Amino acid sequence: MTPSHRPLNGISLPFKAIIDQEMSALWDHTTRQVCAANDLYSAKKEVDQGIMAFVILLYAQTGSLQGAVDAVVEDIRRAGEDLEAAAARLRQKYAAEPEVVAELDKFIITCQCFCTSNNTWSLYSERYGMGKMKWIDGAGLELQM
Repeated sequence: MTPSHRPLNGISLPFKAIIDQEMSALWDHTTRQVCAANDLYSAKKEVDQGIMAFVILLYAQTGSLQGAVDAVVEDIRRAGEDLEAAAARLRQKYAAEPEVVAELDKFIITCQCFCTSNNTWSLYSERYGMGKMKWIDGAGLELQM
């Protein structure tokens, strides 16, 4: 294996993987998902504070609040699909190097966990003024407004 770098969490990747276009795409899709979710979750708080929220800008453009919310939700969904597609391409590209794939898998899981933990924290946190989350019989959740 060529010299490696440890970008985060003790993950050891060769430089060629770190600068790989698909690695950049993987991180772009991860941050896109997190930022779009933040835009959605923070819309009410930003409007209440007089800040021009991204969802409201979309509303002004489309004329439909539901359409604006749907567009952001769709972007979150697409970002997740794009993240998984980039991960698959990376695994395929380095399939002949199992030690690289093992480290890539750690990085991919870290990206997936980043998205999931951002959503979980956003729903549990009172930062966005969405209320408290309550689990319903382990099958779903309800936001108390």
